[in-house]
Amino acid sequence: MLLLLALLGGCAPVPSGSGPEEEAVDRLLDVQLGELAPLVTPEERQAARDLLAELLPVRRQRLEREEYEKSTTEARLIRELNALYDAYTVTYLNPDNEDFGYENPPWKTVARYDILEDGTLTPTRPQAARAPEEPELFALWEQIQDWLPEDAFDRFEQLTFFTDGEYETLAYAAPLDGKGESWEFGVDPVDSQDGAFFLETVLHEYFHSVTLNEEQVTYTNRQTVDTYNEPGMVALSGSYLDDFYQEFWTDYLDDCLASEDTYNFFLRHEEDFVTPYASTDPSEDICESLTYFVLWPEQEGDGVWERKLRFFEAYPELVGFRRTVRENLGLEE
Repeated sequence: MLLLLALLGGCAPVPSGSGPEEEAVDRLLDVQLGELAPLVTPEERQAARDLLAELLPVRRQRLEREEYEKSTTEARLIRELNALYDAYTVTYLNPDNEDFGYENPPWKTVARYDILEDGTLTPTRPQAARAPEEPELFALWEQIQDWLPEDAFDRFEQLTFFTDGEYETLAYAAPLDGKGESWEFGVDPVDSQDGAFFLETVLHEYFHSVTLNEEQVTYTNRQTVDTYNEPGMVALSGSYLDDFYQEFWTDYLDDCLASEDTYNFFLRHEEDFVTPYASTDPSEDICESLTYFVLWPEQEGDGVWERKLRFFEAYPELVGFRRTVRENLGLEE
């Protein structure tokens, strides 16, 4: 249960004032406004505050009942508050009303292989025709293995080479079962020529298997209110993902998820994220942050994105992973 919500009582909007409940509303409002906080007019701020003060007691009561699904009233208030934030963002930060404009072009499978215990590949269906560029594909797989620790791909049972055109989906990682015990890795060879970007993407996608495996999450439709949830998945208490969510995302997750395109949300909180894509949701943010925790020198600043990179220093196994990858890549501190 969020401490903030535990402080809030009643269902009526909370008026401006100096009491602890009013201070809690104002603190959360400043967090959600982000870059907008010093830009909006007093009237604009009050309009957002009124909605937030109405929303929080409704949310608190749901959480006290340990109900994951939002009521119609709560969902409506979230949408209205998000629409207000977005309107302010267009006015002050995004006058051209730009968005991410993500596209998902169709892609085709080039070749698919089973990954053997020693890391070598064998066609998933031996009778299937081999890809004519198989030596190049095998060399690309060896390069990826050389970047990561020796046992990094122990959970992976399948490797798929696919293509959807240049600079679209570069790679992906996905569980092959309903528990997250076995995984598939996908790579688009067309994009492998952009060395730095390809490396970053490989690491990002690999980290999905680190943060979403059976030791970190449970794949279930029985959602909870105590830890981070996505549809069909519940993060375990003490997992990388839930710890990360509790530290960095509890104040504005609902606002992020209320948008079909999160570009305005990103603009409101640009200093919180290591890349724009990280603002998509906590699962993407933790993988982006882990990627640059590995690739960049140690960070000492007080910004949110810098604190996110230092967050992983609390986990010796991730520090060891970083050390090995940096040695493999010849990177210095």
